[in-house]
Amino acid sequence: MEEVCNEIITGNISLLKTHALLKAQSADYIREAQVRSILEPIVRRFEDDDLDLEERLNRILASLPRRQRKPQSSYAAGNILNLFCRTELDLKRMDRNFSRLAVWQADLQGITLNGIDFSYSSLLNSVFTQSMGRPICTRFSPDGAYIALGDSHGGVYLLQSSDGQPQWYKTQKNDMGACHPFR
Repeated sequence: MEEVCNEIITGNISLLKTHALLKAQSADYIREAQVRSILEPIVRRFEDDDLDLEERLNRILASLPRRQRKPQSSYAAGNILNLFCRTELDLKRMDRNFSRLAVWQADLQGITLNGIDFSYSSLLNSVFTQSMGRPICTRFSPDGAYIALGDSHGGVYLLQSSDGQPQWYKTQKNDMGACHPFR
């Protein structure tokens, strides 16, 4: 981690390109451990030394080569995005242009991505918030506490009727018809 911090300070990145700081498709508990043990200590290091992490990450992002056809293989953009998204950094002050970059292993679950340009980017192994298709049928539970919803993609969702919070879902992509609780 010390080497990664030095790369962020100098702007000469090597490990940030070749190693993912977080594996986005890992189980939740593993991903949360990676945030606690890798991403958050990096941010604390910059807070302790009064170094402007946001400015340095934006400079690195701006310096990444953008290919016209295929993004260059690299974890750098995904690592930068994970540092912004999973810490106290201000997403509004982030350079929002990720076009033509490899944005690998980005964990974007629950993150509002309005205004971020991912055009022609490679989003290999990145994870986004579960999205629903157009609702085509709904039913309330007998006690009115839940709403069952079927969508145009063949998904079935169970939502709390009081606040719309998802409780359970099943989609056609789920293995062998398994149903998954929301976490």
